[in-house]
Amino acid sequence: MEDHESDGLTSVMGLRNRSHVSREELRKASSAHKEINGIVGELDKQINVASQRLADLKTGRGNEIISSHKVEVYEFWLNIPGYSGSIEGAKAQLVTHGSLEHVSNVSNETKSGLTGAVIGGVLLGPLGAAAGVLATRKNKITTRVDRVDTRQVELQIQGPGYAWSTVGSLSAADTFRVIRDSINAAGSNTKSLNEAQREQNLLLKALQADYQTHHGRLIDAANEVAECRQMYEVHKKEFLTSRQPLVEDIRDRIGRFPKSLQWLGLLMGPVLLVILAATITYARVTDSPWVNNLLLAAVADVFLWGTLFVLFILRYRR
Repeated sequence: MEDHESDGLTSVMGLRNRSHVSREELRKASSAHKEINGIVGELDKQINVASQRLADLKTGRGNEIISSHKVEVYEFWLNIPGYSGSIEGAKAQLVTHGSLEHVSNVSNETKSGLTGAVIGGVLLGPLGAAAGVLATRKNKITTRVDRVDTRQVELQIQGPGYAWSTVGSLSAADTFRVIRDSINAAGSNTKSLNEAQREQNLLLKALQADYQTHHGRLIDAANEVAECRQMYEVHKKEFLTSRQPLVEDIRDRIGRFPKSLQWLGLLMGPVLLVILAATITYARVTDSPWVNNLLLAAVADVFLWGTLFVLFILRYRR
């Protein structure tokens, strides 16, 4: 009978181990599928960007670099008033006109001494009036410095068969510099439009081929996940149906222990639980150190058995 129970437990453990192996294979297959799916998504984004880039090149213009002040600068194209065509050979420069000056304005303000004259005349007569005028008359000289800024920035653009310029205030200087640098860089670019189209077309084809390869791997990975999930569900079901109820499983496993360990488990388990209940009741009416120590020991015992039970569930019941 004991050999039969032992064989049954061994069979259940084998089914459990096989279920765990299937679950681990499912986890690995799902992880591989997720990784390949991320690569496919990134390749799809790169293909969209490359396709748009090729479409821009086929217009003959390429990417737009800047558009401001009636000037549109592209990689291979230039639009300005009076000209629309290839930017090859185009050049631009900035010229500053006007100056910054500081002008001084001097003003003189004289305050009359009439009040002093009246007072001096009343007190001292004509001589007092004259002295009062001189004493109370004041001159105030004010100097004001005005800032006169007549500076302007001119953007000059020229190329084979065309020339154009525009004038703006100093606030437009930064934008004019970006336009100038963009035109000079694009106008001196040695790569032709046809060459850029050819390189972009090769890049797009390489991305599409890489996408097809990884998309095929993604399909295989999805099938692998489905097969692993199906196998795991079968093995899990076999383990769960062959497993004994929890109480019977614990009883059978304890029955396989030696008698000495069974008695020790009885004393360290249910007996200490009874002690715990009794000490909790007794602790309500007394405050004795040994009662508290016994209570702590019983709590530790309960915690130990609870931990063993959780480990048992994780080890043998999942």
